[in-house]
Amino acid sequence: MFLFLLLFFLSITATLGGTELKFNYQPAKNNLETFSVEELKQILPKINGVKDFSCKGNTCKINLYPLLISYSFKGFSPFIQPKLERYLGLKTFYRYSEEILSSSANNIAFFLRNNGYLDATVKSVLIVNKKGFAKLKIIGSEGKLYLWGGFQFNGTKCFSPLQFYRNFKKPFGIPFSYLELYNAIDLAQELCKKRGYFESFIYYSEPFAVKQQSLFHFFWKNFKTNPFLTIDFLSQYLDILLSNPLRGIYFLFKPLNAVYPTIEIHTVERKLKISFKGNRYFSKRFLETFVKNTLKKESFLSLISLQNELLNLYHSSGFFDVKIEIRQTDKVITVKITEGKRYKIKLNFIPPIKGLNVKVPPFYEKKFERKLLRDVEKFLQTHRWLYKKIKLHKEIDRQKKVVYLTLFVEGLKKVQISTKREIYISNPSLRKLVKTLLEKESPYNLIVEKEKIHILRKKLLLILKKFGCSNPQVLIEVKNLKTRLEVLERVSCKRILKFKHTAYWVEGRIRKKELDYLMPDFYGKRFNQKLIDILHNRLAYSNLFKSYTVKLVKDKGIIPLIEGVEKKPLTIEGQLGLSSDEGYLGDFLLKLTDPFGFGSIFTLQYLLSSKRTLYRFSYLDDYFFSKHLFVGGALFKKYEEHRDFDLSGKGYSTTIGYHLNLYTDISLNFISLHFTLNSKLTNLSEGNLKKLTLSGEIYYPIYKGLVKKGLLNAFIHFSTANFGKQYFKTLVGINLSFLSKDIYNHIKISGGYVSPQAPIFEKFYLGGIKNLKGYSYESIAPEGGGEIFWYLGTEWGFPLFKPLYLFGGLDFGNVVKKSQNPFGEIKKDIFIGVGSVTAAGPIRFVIALPLKNKLNLQDIKYLFLVGFNF
Repeated sequence: MFLFLLLFFLSITATLGGTELKFNYQPAKNNLETFSVEELKQILPKINGVKDFSCKGNTCKINLYPLLISYSFKGFSPFIQPKLERYLGLKTFYRYSEEILSSSANNIAFFLRNNGYLDATVKSVLIVNKKGFAKLKIIGSEGKLYLWGGFQFNGTKCFSPLQFYRNFKKPFGIPFSYLELYNAIDLAQELCKKRGYFESFIYYSEPFAVKQQSLFHFFWKNFKTNPFLTIDFLSQYLDILLSNPLRGIYFLFKPLNAVYPTIEIHTVERKLKISFKGNRYFSKRFLETFVKNTLKKESFLSLISLQNELLNLYHSSGFFDVKIEIRQTDKVITVKITEGKRYKIKLNFIPPIKGLNVKVPPFYEKKFERKLLRDVEKFLQTHRWLYKKIKLHKEIDRQKKVVYLTLFVEGLKKVQISTKREIYISNPSLRKLVKTLLEKESPYNLIVEKEKIHILRKKLLLILKKFGCSNPQVLIEVKNLKTRLEVLERVSCKRILKFKHTAYWVEGRIRKKELDYLMPDFYGKRFNQKLIDILHNRLAYSNLFKSYTVKLVKDKGIIPLIEGVEKKPLTIEGQLGLSSDEGYLGDFLLKLTDPFGFGSIFTLQYLLSSKRTLYRFSYLDDYFFSKHLFVGGALFKKYEEHRDFDLSGKGYSTTIGYHLNLYTDISLNFISLHFTLNSKLTNLSEGNLKKLTLSGEIYYPIYKGLVKKGLLNAFIHFSTANFGKQYFKTLVGINLSFLSKDIYNHIKISGGYVSPQAPIFEKFYLGGIKNLKGYSYESIAPEGGGEIFWYLGTEWGFPLFKPLYLFGGLDFGNVVKKSQNPFGEIKKDIFIGVGSVTAAGPIRFVIALPLKNKLNLQDIKYLFLVGFNF
């Protein structure tokens, strides 16, 4: 009875700290009920799927957007459908508003009609059930494809059709686009103005003329207009052929509909000529260009605005007595100019500035004013003069024909400047970062340019908030003391906020228990950006998410909020390449992700090259019954050609491991292999191998302040095995990558030892694209393999131009028998390459050359590798 009452009491009190949540639709997997109402008011606005919410007492009512679980196209050709899907941009298992989903038909219709499908019909049907699962059906037809055949010009006086097409630079026979039609109207307006028709009305009229025309018609039409257009046309036709082979092949033999829009051109005035009289300072050619450019900016011809522009032009060069008369007849605009004398210039400084030498031109020019202000500012800042404001006063004396420029420098003085810097930050890396930012800005610039104080203060506050300071304070002010000016800089971060519990909102089938395992909880720890990076890496490493984001919610503490969408169940990924040693190579992986909802991943792998094949079926659960334990297993069959032997084998492996902490994993792996060996160096032809390996791995990100600068990855493997004889094998390694500005540095160090009685396929070999790249695969080793090896690799890379990066480096290493000195001879090479990250996956091309006494181009090794994921 006592036990029953205790359990009843616990069941009631267990929910007192939580919050009751009510949703209009079925929510994603989340742990929001474990947070208080005040915390939820901070969290819910950050979740993209939340439309609105209201909280009263201990209950929150949350309205969600519907979840799009499927969308389909009906009536469209299978060739156009992928383009429509890309343009629409909708993804399943994302939440969208009803307005966005309902407007899909209009968006598709706009896309089709602007890509040549002028009579496309589209409608959409949106179904949202009571649970909020949305299904979208887009029904319609793209109809016929209309090509652009040219324009019909009505009323043109400005240009010939041939001249227009050569300026338009668009090939005939491409899918019709309204956007290109609008560009054509703009071009027609520009051509008319160039020919002197400064007042014109240009628009297009409907309906368009439509003709049936063939591929060869457009080919010759492009060739006659401009031979280069033919190349563009063939390129566009190739796009049609690839995106819709049926339509492309049809167009090759039969004509398609070609559209001829009518462009209406109405000019108010006939073509005008411009003549100038009386101009001496500016040439007629310069004035003609100036007037034409002025008139091009105006929609209508205005003689008054033209006169004002010419007056401003002359005034800017010192002709203040200029008179401009403009007359217009039916065909000619006559501009009569009376220039008058050009005004001289006299310059005065108030107060006088010692040491300032300004070269004053003999006559006034407007551009001199701008140059004068720049030069004076630069002089004062260079010589550390303080001032409040610089003003330039201009006075024109029309009797003496002189422009008097007076430069007033208000508050000009030279005083001593000192800095008082107080930084109250306990964290050493943050304190160093703040100090560096303060030292970058000189006290003089802060005094002269007040805006820089606000910019610096805002930047520092942002950094302190990102670092998790609970009440960051930044004070930057200038104090006017009796003998000097003092810049006071006071930055304070007395307390760093602590982490609260991690919140998550994940769409998909992953069980809530599995998500609780996966999401690390930093509760009670001081905020550290490094922990957030670890969280990102854990989510990426789990391979369960199609996409995810980590947001930081601040509410008297920091709540990490994870939003995610589960990865689609079936994916294909891998890489294809070509190597100088391996020849062709391909690695294909078919992954079945989380079929049972508890984070398990099944992988079917097929690896193929000219020298080896591998079949593997493997299983991994990264959080097996707890957030620390992981297990895995695999069945495999393989064939490998090596330098000293050929190996065939089949077997299985099992792994059990433990996530020791956020940075470290330890594991125990057992492998059972039945092998067949073909080698002249050993009598062993087949056998069974049992191998047990204890492994440890550290994954530690390196930070400088708030910025991730690198990664330290270290591992150790210790194996004991038996194949009739017992032997031991040890491998250790360190990979260190560090980013310095835009240049990344990568250092790899590894080494190993294996007992001499180990089989030949367990010995060490170096050479090949994975280590000593300039040498042939497994070419560095004594006959039958070595028992000791060491390797050191370095790589440096920097961005070349987007999206490519250039890299290069050196490799060193050697493999020897147990009785030999591993450093007696050092093998080395040099390599260079280029790489990129694309939507499909990474691309990498490497060439390497061994460093020997005599270089030979025949020794060059290469690798081209393309990754993919879909």
